[in-house]
Amino acid sequence: KNLHITTAQLTIEGQSFWNELEKIIPKSALWGIKQTLYPLKLIPTYLDASNVVKGRTDVDITIKLGSPKVKGSTIKKQLNKLENVSLTIVVQYGKKGRWYGELFRLKTSTQEIVFKSDVGVDLLTDTQ
Repeated sequence: KNLHITTAQLTIEGQSFWNELEKIIPKSALWGIKQTLYPLKLIPTYLDASNVVKGRTDVDITIKLGSPKVKGSTIKKQLNKLENVSLTIVVQYGKKGRWYGELFRLKTSTQEIVFKSDVGVDLLTDTQ
C-alpha cells in the first residue's frame, strides 16, 4: 500500500563535515546555501513519491554532484580539499511538512563520496 507521502528531504548529520565546509566555502555563502537549498527537497526532482510503498525495501534516489551553476568536477575538487570526515545522510519522509520517519540513514565519508562518484557507482555499492 502506498504511504501517500508528499514531502521528502535529505539532511546531513555530522558537525565535523559542516566545520570542514567552512574551510573551503565562505561562511556567508554556506549560510545562504543552508537558507535556500538545505535541507534538500527530494520530491519531485529526485524521488517519485508514488514509488515509496509500505513494505518495499528499495527506493531509487539519484542525486548527482553538480548543478546547472556548479560542475560536478568543481564540487569533487572542493571535497578533495576537505579532511576525510564522516557524515550521515538522512532521508526523511512525510506529508504536508509533517515528518513521519526516515526512509534511510547512510553513514559515509567525504572521500567515499568522491571515490564512488569517480568510479561511477552509487553510495550503497560495496567496492571493497
